[in-house]
Formats: sequence, C-alpha cells, structure tokens
Amino acid sequence: MPTFSPNSRGHAILRLVADEPLSRDAINRSLGHCDREKRKIGFVIGALRSAGLIRGVQAVQGHMITPEGRDALERLDRNEPVHVVDTAPWSGPAVPNVRIFPRVAA
Repeated sequence: MPTFSPNSRGHAILRLVADEPLSRDAINRSLGHCDREKRKIGFVIGALRSAGLIRGVQAVQGHMITPEGRDALERLDRNEPVHVVDTAPWSGPAVPNVRIFPRVAA
C-alpha cells in the first residue's frame, strides 16, 4: 500500500502534471539533478501510475494527472498523506496447478 506524503517527490510530480501532460524527460529535468535522483523519480512515477493517480500519454511520451490524482493533490496540498490501497491483480477463482511426473522404472 503506497503512501504519498506532503512535499514528497510524488507531490512534486503531481504538481508538475496538474496543468498539462509532461514528458518523462521534462519531469526528470525539473526534479532530478543526478542519475540517482532520476532513478528515484522513475520509481515514484511507477508508483503513481500503479496507484491510478497519473496515466501515460503517448502523444508526449509522458504522463498526465487523473481525476483521482487531482483529489490526491488537493489532499497533499492540505498536508494530509494519501494512502492508496492495493487491489489484487486477480480476484477470480483459484486456478489449479497440477504437475504430473512420469514414473521411471528402476
């Protein structure tokens, strides 16, 4: 369950993409000053995408904010942390896993 804190990288990324879609390179230039920072930003972008707060935009090869992201940004601006509950990737019936091993005569 990811938690985004006020004044964190996630908060800064949501602020950047709130007005218009930005390319990933533009986000990196705005927030990352070295390769290590850019890797951390990439991790946060992935967390924001999996939480449904931003989504990819093919036209700019970047990201834009979603309605849920706008709600999260408002909460972060009020200094409230945002907790996102993970959902199970598959909630259907269990799929049996059966393996059959042939018997070899000794």
